[in-house]
Amino acid sequence: MKISSYRVKEDSTSVYLKCSSGGNGSFEGTVYGATSSNGTYSNRTYNGKKAPTYAIQKGDIKYMTNYNYETSAPYTKVFYDSKYVSYTTMSGVWSPDSI
Repeated sequence: MKISSYRVKEDSTSVYLKCSSGGNGSFEGTVYGATSSNGTYSNRTYNGKKAPTYAIQKGDIKYMTNYNYETSAPYTKVFYDSKYVSYTTMSGVWSPDSI
């Protein structure tokens, strides 16, 4: 599993992610949050809901639902892993807040 560096959410919008390159196949990504930068990151539960896991491929733009802001866990990371192979990587950009 690969993990992005943390960024701090400032509102309750979705996380924006754009995958600009990647190997063959797809990735699965989920937004995790923590109450401090070095805290324990987890998929935060709010009103019985958790952030879904997204299938991500090269060229995709995703607006990723999460509940970090609502649960006072603004420190945000994207945890991702290749879906079928272990030797591929992806790159792109992401923001903890979107539109």
